[in-house]
This record gives sequence, C-alpha cells and structure tokens, in this order.
Amino acid sequence: MSKYKTGATRSKFFSSTTNENKGAKADETVFIASVSAAAGKREKKDFEGADSIRLSAVDGLNMGNPGTPKSFTATPLNPYFRSVPLAGEQVLVVKGNNDKYYYSDIINANGKLGDNIPPKEASLTSDATEFFFGLFAKPRPAKRMDPTEGDVIIEGRGGQTIRLSSTSEESFFGKLFGGKSENKPVIMITCHTDEEEGLGNEDIIGDDNSIYLCSETPISTLKLESNLDKDYEKVDRYAGNQIIIRSDRLILSSRKDSILLSSGDKIGISTKKWKVDIDKLMDIIEGMGNELKALTSATATFNTGVGPTFPATNASKVVSLTTDVAKLKQ
Repeated sequence: MSKYKTGATRSKFFSSTTNENKGAKADETVFIASVSAAAGKREKKDFEGADSIRLSAVDGLNMGNPGTPKSFTATPLNPYFRSVPLAGEQVLVVKGNNDKYYYSDIINANGKLGDNIPPKEASLTSDATEFFFGLFAKPRPAKRMDPTEGDVIIEGRGGQTIRLSSTSEESFFGKLFGGKSENKPVIMITCHTDEEEGLGNEDIIGDDNSIYLCSETPISTLKLESNLDKDYEKVDRYAGNQIIIRSDRLILSSRKDSILLSSGDKIGISTKKWKVDIDKLMDIIEGMGNELKALTSATATFNTGVGPTFPATNASKVVSLTTDVAKLKQ
C-alpha cells in the first residue's frame, strides 16, 4: 500500500506527528507536491493546456526518491476526469514507469471550494510570499453542500454542484421534499453565485439555475411565476416522477430536425397574462370553426329585416379550415 511521505514539515497538514507509522519507509513513487503554476502560457506554441502544471517540493516534506527534481511538470493521472489545481495548492503525485509525473487528487488543506491553499504561515514553498494563480483569476468564496449519509457530490470552485442523493424526513431535505418521500433517488444539478463560505443546501427558488430529477418525490418549496390552469395539480404537491428545470431564461434550439413535445395527458402553458391548457384551447378553436362553418353554409343564419342570410361566398374556405382543425384531434 502506498503511503504519504513522512518527515519534518512546517505544514501542519502533513506533520509527521500525525502519521501513525513514523518509522515506515517513504514510498518512492507516490508523494505530495505543491503547485507552482501552469506549465506554459496559451500564446506559446508548446502550450498543452492549463491542466499541465509545474510542481515544486513542499518545504520540509520529503518527496519522491533522491533523484526527484525540485521542480517538474505533471499532467492529470486520469484523462477522463480532471480537476485542475490552482497555484499554491497541493496534489498527490505519482511517478510512472516512463519517468513522467502525474497528479490526481487536490489535498483538502482548508476545506474550502474556492481554493485549498494552506495558510501562508505553513510556508509551502521556500520562496512563497504570494501565490501566482497562473491562468486563473483569484477564486471567489463558495458554499459547500451540506452532505447527508450516502450522498455522492461533485462540486466546482464557483458554485456548481451535482448531488446524487435520496430523500429522508430526518435530513435537512425533509423540508424540501415535504416529508412525503422516503428513500427515493434524487439528482440535483445547480449553479449559484452565493459568495459565502461554509455549508449550504440547494434552493430551487434562490439558485441561479436548477435541474432536479425526482423519483416519486414532491418539491414542496417549488413555486411558479404565473398560475397554471386550475385543473392541474399544484406543482409543490405532485409526488410522481418528474424533472424540474428553472432559470431566468430557457432556450430549446434544434439545429436540423424538429422539437417534439408529447404528453401522456395534457400540456399547460402560463404567462403573466394567459394560462392555457392546449386541449381546452383546441376545443375552443374547434367550436368556433364549427359555428363559423354553420353560418357560412347557411345551416345557421342571421335574421335580417328582409329574411335570413344566404350561404357565404367563403363557405368552401371555412369548410377547409374546419376540416384541417378536425385532423389535429387525436
């Protein structure tokens, strides 16, 4: 089993006093190093991407074997899942058989999302006075999601979160789910710009963007900006399988083929001015067409002072329109 390097260090996060096996020989291929900066700049021809980074020895922390250079380049260990560190953060490094270096996890030195740079008093590198953030601007503070037992959470530095969870009346999700769902799978994808550190939770009303995938689960805090037709169940009470998408603006764009909307029951649309059920709207259009057809064909007539009206000259066109409307009916 690979072990972290041990030895004296000024970084309290990797002090030898916290290692239970002080006498163990340090592994020569797995160690911790501090990020100096990106390995290159975008305008250079040999630029390989911001995930190719320069690493430096952590002052006072043994690192690699005696032949390991004090400064070297490393690339992601996993090319399919990359977490790019900031300068000043520390990463777990692996030396490959090809004498190349690879990094994987960022060390959770301070428990923050914006950055995990240990305090400056830890003196990560011998010449570290201020950290250069390379190709990145200094990250802003961001709240971490408050986990419940069994959660799988992916969090970005800027307030992006994917949570794979399940419902429970006992957790903080009890209020969100209205206490009407127990042990049902839920996926929540959110973006928020709260510049506050500490623990937080998803807020389907307050977050900038939200996508919820819920199995047999109501979202009791959900509210709409305009009212639906009265025949629809309240959105905060619906306890079936559902997907909820919220933002300030939603765009559905098809580059080549169609956009298809198909419902097993009804389709409702609401704005600040109108609330429309598609079935009711089409029934109204069909009814108006039939009445117009009756008038233009003289099946129904207007009473006038000189007798009833005769068939209209546009009767055939009205018949054609009402026939087209009838074809739309399922």
